[in-house]
Amino acid sequence: MSNEGKKYDKGKPMIGTILRIFPRALTAIGAVIEYGTHKYPDPDNWSKNEKIIERYTESIARHLTKYFAGDLLDEESNMPHLAHVAWNTLAILEYDLRCRPKLTEHLMFPKEQRDE
Repeated sequence: MSNEGKKYDKGKPMIGTILRIFPRALTAIGAVIEYGTHKYPDPDNWSKNEKIIERYTESIARHLTKYFAGDLLDEESNMPHLAHVAWNTLAILEYDLRCRPKLTEHLMFPKEQRDE
């Protein structure tokens, strides 16, 4: 007889694994968020903009252009351009998932995040 406990988590999003395998990237994105709270005190400011996809896509393009030109750090925030790219991409993804819940109805979001 086995003394191992059971945990049925097959098929569930591996959110904790994100923390383990991308700690530096997530810390950099967190630093961009912290920087942004000084510039825009409302943490939800991003979601109140018009034309979210277009505006954040433009920001991604600007940061990627600078990165590929060899400029690794944003001149204003002194943080990696790629961290800004990641933040902007997450903002677009979050917006898209909020607007199109059917795209992800097969995912297991926490109850407080479901559109019921």
